[in-house]
Amino acid sequence: MEECLYALRALDAAGNLAGCAGSGRQGLRRQCMDDRCDDCSSPSRLGWSQRGGSEAIGASRGGLSTKIHAVVDANGAPIAFAITEGQTHEMTMAAHLLEDACETVVIADRGYDADSLIEGLRYRHCTVVIPPRSNRKRRRRFDRQVYRQRFRVECFFQRLKRFRRIGTRYAKRATNFLGMILLAAIALWVF
Repeated sequence: MEECLYALRALDAAGNLAGCAGSGRQGLRRQCMDDRCDDCSSPSRLGWSQRGGSEAIGASRGGLSTKIHAVVDANGAPIAFAITEGQTHEMTMAAHLLEDACETVVIADRGYDADSLIEGLRYRHCTVVIPPRSNRKRRRRFDRQVYRQRFRVECFFQRLKRFRRIGTRYAKRATNFLGMILLAAIALWVF
């Protein structure tokens, strides 16, 4: 066990410790922190949002979680990733992840049924296979045979979550967690 050395301070005329504002033990605790062995044991005053930004941990129905957004090719191999807080909607990252898609088939579930995304993909000559939401006034047709290939995304996430560090998010920082996702994706791509 490590020993801590304490500096002795002189008393002033009033009987208080010299060099510390206030009287008695309270003044010592506020400004003179010499009596602590571990000077990093207090929480930071800045907080996470001011120091490093969001760490992509947010509340969802199951508790604190992180969403992994991914784009995979026709064989189920990963192409692009993004992570967000657990409560954010899938559409927040869809346009960013699909910005390089052109002249291809884009298959997604009902959560991605938005006119802005569909029109943007059609403008880049993509075939869009997204089933319409149940509350749409004008139903859109989609190819059910092609939509059956969406299972490849689900299989990719199932293989990705086999890596324990990703399934339970051991990393505190969002950048470290995304790095572990990329390492796992490289392992899935190679093997």
